[in-house]
Amino acid sequence: MAEVLEQIAGNAEGMMSANESIRAEQARVDDLVTLVDQYRDVRDRADDQRFEKITRTAVGDVSAQQLREHDTWGALQASLAGAERAGYDPTDALYQA
Repeated sequence: MAEVLEQIAGNAEGMMSANESIRAEQARVDDLVTLVDQYRDVRDRADDQRFEKITRTAVGDVSAQQLREHDTWGALQASLAGAERAGYDPTDALYQA
């Protein structure tokens, strides 16, 4: 029994307590740079999905897939975002193009 407790105590030294874990996580989340990076990542992923849906609506599934696989997909997304910021409907802008 003493050997088991000794082994458990030996393993526990390298682990953080619950309070230490909470403080470390709060410090990580409170870091503004981390929050900005996380926001950008979420925004970029959401835009990617949204612009893929817009592209499918405007040009159909086959053409949308071809556009997604092309090297210029990022440039097309940037153009659609720019059109949207300028007040244009990105679906209509892509369809007209």
